[in-house]
Amino acid sequence: MNCSSVCTLLLAFVVLASGCFAQAQVAESQLDKKCQINQKELETRQTTLDQLGSSLDTLLGLGNLPQVPVTVLFQIDLGNQKEVHRRIKELSALSEPVSILSSSEFKKYSECGAAVDKVLRELAVQQSAVNRRKIEFLQMAPSKRESLISAFEAKRKLQTDEFGLQKQLTSSQGALTAAQEALVKAEEGTAVQTDDDLEPILVARSSVEKYLVDLESEQIEFLQVIGQKKKLLDQLRTELAVVSNEEISPAQVSGAYKKSSDIWEAAVQLLFELFSEINLQSSPSLPNMLSGEPGTAPAKAAFASYLTAYEAAKERRKDLSDSRTKMLSDLKVQSFKLLQDGGILRAQLLRTCDARSCDRPRGLSESNIRLILLEIRVVPLRLMAGALSKWQEVRPKFSSGVDGWVDLGRQAFMLFLLMLIPWALIRSLHWASFKLDELKRNLLSKSMLDYRRRTNLAVWIARLNPFVLSVGMILSIGVARILIEGTDLRELAGFLYYFQVYYVYRLLKILLMVGLEIVFSTESVDALKQQKAQIQKSATRISRVIFIEYVLLHMTQDTVRRALAYQLFSSLIFWINVGLVIYEANRWSSKIKESFSYRFPVLWLKIARFCESRLGRVLLPLLFALVLLKDLGRWIWTYLGRLDWVKRVLSELLKKRLESADQESKALIAPPAEYLGSFDYYLSAGADIFIERHHSVIDSATEAINDWLNGKASDDLLIIVGNRGMGKTTTIDHIHQRIAVNFQSKLLKVPAKIKSSAEMFHWLSEVLSSPVSSIEDVQKFDRQLKERIVFCVDDIQNLFLGVVGGFDGYRSFLEVISLKTSHIFWCLTVNSRSWAYLKGVMGPEHFYGRVLNLVPWKDFEIQKLILTRHKITKFNRTFDESIKAYGAGDSLGQQAEAQFFRLLWGQARGNPRSALMYWISAISYPSSGLIHVGIPSFVSSSLVASMSDDALFLLSAIARHECLTHEELRLITDIENTVIRKCLKEAHDKNLIWVDDGGRVRISSRAQYVIDYFLIGKNFLYE
Repeated sequence: MNCSSVCTLLLAFVVLASGCFAQAQVAESQLDKKCQINQKELETRQTTLDQLGSSLDTLLGLGNLPQVPVTVLFQIDLGNQKEVHRRIKELSALSEPVSILSSSEFKKYSECGAAVDKVLRELAVQQSAVNRRKIEFLQMAPSKRESLISAFEAKRKLQTDEFGLQKQLTSSQGALTAAQEALVKAEEGTAVQTDDDLEPILVARSSVEKYLVDLESEQIEFLQVIGQKKKLLDQLRTELAVVSNEEISPAQVSGAYKKSSDIWEAAVQLLFELFSEINLQSSPSLPNMLSGEPGTAPAKAAFASYLTAYEAAKERRKDLSDSRTKMLSDLKVQSFKLLQDGGILRAQLLRTCDARSCDRPRGLSESNIRLILLEIRVVPLRLMAGALSKWQEVRPKFSSGVDGWVDLGRQAFMLFLLMLIPWALIRSLHWASFKLDELKRNLLSKSMLDYRRRTNLAVWIARLNPFVLSVGMILSIGVARILIEGTDLRELAGFLYYFQVYYVYRLLKILLMVGLEIVFSTESVDALKQQKAQIQKSATRISRVIFIEYVLLHMTQDTVRRALAYQLFSSLIFWINVGLVIYEANRWSSKIKESFSYRFPVLWLKIARFCESRLGRVLLPLLFALVLLKDLGRWIWTYLGRLDWVKRVLSELLKKRLESADQESKALIAPPAEYLGSFDYYLSAGADIFIERHHSVIDSATEAINDWLNGKASDDLLIIVGNRGMGKTTTIDHIHQRIAVNFQSKLLKVPAKIKSSAEMFHWLSEVLSSPVSSIEDVQKFDRQLKERIVFCVDDIQNLFLGVVGGFDGYRSFLEVISLKTSHIFWCLTVNSRSWAYLKGVMGPEHFYGRVLNLVPWKDFEIQKLILTRHKITKFNRTFDESIKAYGAGDSLGQQAEAQFFRLLWGQARGNPRSALMYWISAISYPSSGLIHVGIPSFVSSSLVASMSDDALFLLSAIARHECLTHEELRLITDIENTVIRKCLKEAHDKNLIWVDDGGRVRISSRAQYVIDYFLIGKNFLYE
């Protein structure tokens, strides 16, 4: 290696070493800079933690330095318990210094080494202490937290106000010094002045400066008084927080109550002083302004300076007046807040003390009398406070010149508007009530509505019209209160509340009148007039007493809470109400006795003699209460009895009772064929036994078809969906009969089972009397028609079989009925279980047409259905003794017959065929011309539950197709023939299925709902 090579290598080594050294220096410099930034961050964090710690101490009642708001302290919604629990969990994980140092937030500082280790450890200890205090606060009861937050916010407000007060005091002292200097200069200028024009201007200027000196001196005195009151308020607030945060043992309750009572009493005295001793009106009077125009130039300059000083004095007076009003108003609000918080704590401790019989002055002792009188003095202050505060705010504006009068005029105008709005609202509601009454008269005399509907409307208008004014005003005043509370006139919100209560009183009076008229009903017209006047007097008297009592208790509770005065008033009101009840009951004694004897005839015979004695005066209110309970129970039962779910529950209860009866009537002899012939539930109902239902599917379908026939509608397809026995065949038969009166209509029935497209077109050719083998043939058939025709097709569930290729016939039929034809309307029926299955296979939107569902029948419709058929037979009927004995309706004045038909309706689930089958199972033929009604043969769900899965598969297949042969069941379920025969025999023996003349297996309508609901519960069927 030569010399040059060695030199080159040495040079490269030197360059590389210097580069690494320079890079190390840069990295070290960057680390130092980063550590300096981290150190500053840690110092800032330490300051923040000091503020958080002092604020938490203040919140927990251990300090007096509320620096950080509560929302910043916790950064969650303290009213949301879920967020509170989540934050407790988060803080619990960081409650020890070790866990805090290991957190990612602190790990980033570790690279700075020993320079920040000590600070980090101190911060971790400080942070863990803060977190533990947060956990301590969050684990308190919500009411406790709210109390502490209220005290904390009050301290922060006092601290802010104290700072503002000190700032204003400094400003006023500076203004006073400047005014005194200006006054000295003005007096010196006046002393040496010889110009007659200039002298009065300088004298007036001196008066203005002297006025400013007096004004600022008065302001300083005012601020000093306000400062003293704020210090007293802060002291009372601190003492209240101490008592509130103490863990009070049973032995300490008496002392804690005395402390809280002393604090509350001091707060009352402070409030009285704020309302009576502190005057907002300024004592010094602003001198009158000079008039005229000076002649000389120096006089004009002095006059201009005088005018500027005069306007400045006026502006200063207005600013100080506004400032005083605001400060005094804020101090009153804080004092009221202290009074309320102290009242809450005092009332709680008073109740605790009384519950534990602790040592405190009781009865009419000197201290209790003094406190009660003090509470009574405070109660009106709640209402007077707003008005007095507003007067003190308004009074200085009388002497504030044009600006003050303009502001007064603006507020007077707003007050006028607020008074005008209720007046206009009352007039509007009176007008609405008058119009409703006029509408009622027109409904009865001129309306074209049917008699029943217009009578019902008129009755409801007559019932609701008396409540229009009261309810309208209650709602309107509630909205007004919400709006006013966000304005300068929020003091009126408290008055509006009592205005709202007044209309509640009027509403209560109307309700009392209505209630008394219902209870003390009479048929005599003369007696009715006298009774109405007597009812009005009693209702007015009772509601007025309740209104006065409520207002008194509300005002007392709102101001001094539930303390001594509230307890005194409550006791007085209780005995007043007892006396009022006895007085009113004796005024209505004859009516109460008459009403009670009518409702409780047996009990009345036993107690009548007591009611005629002196004891009767006390018994009368009790008798009246029993009458009310009886009527209320009857009304509730009548209302509940109209609900279908209640009827079903009662039906199940009656069923259970009848099943458990020891003695049942047995169907010894079956009814004769002539009777059963009227109850053939598999035939369409003829005109003599057809039951017309309100808003029936027949009406809706007929209307849609007629609209199409008359060119009013273009829809030419509808389908009627209903379960087995719901009357699909009867429905489509009657639709066909109605349409056939004026138009062409054909009634078709799909035979079971058509599976292929060829079979479907073959059947269609037969029923149309025209060869059709394709869609084009159907379109050609439509064009050849001269008049429009309606095809009523029953049982389209027979167009499919649930096997591969078994839906071709249904798909082809869908194509046919989906054609846009000009002369054909399709009206179809389908089994609801088959329809649900088809929608599952083909999709819910595969059918483009109107769908009408047959809804379950009502209980009275089921009763009419059976009794109409029974009446045709000319047979008489009797009911078994077990039905009369277990019929819950007898005690409520219902007949055993109505209760029995409700039982049929409940067990049949509103299915007419099922109800007819239950009726047949319940009747026997004891003698000629007589049918005896016993207990129906109910189907128990245990019969289905005990069957095998194969049997359930077979039943579900039958339910989806409505009827199937043995061979079709084998194709669908792929179950062996021997198993099918065994399962069908079991189901037949249990009367769950039957076989028609065509050899098709069908589910019995009497058992279908038990089977369907069991299969749905086992997921063999889907709804």
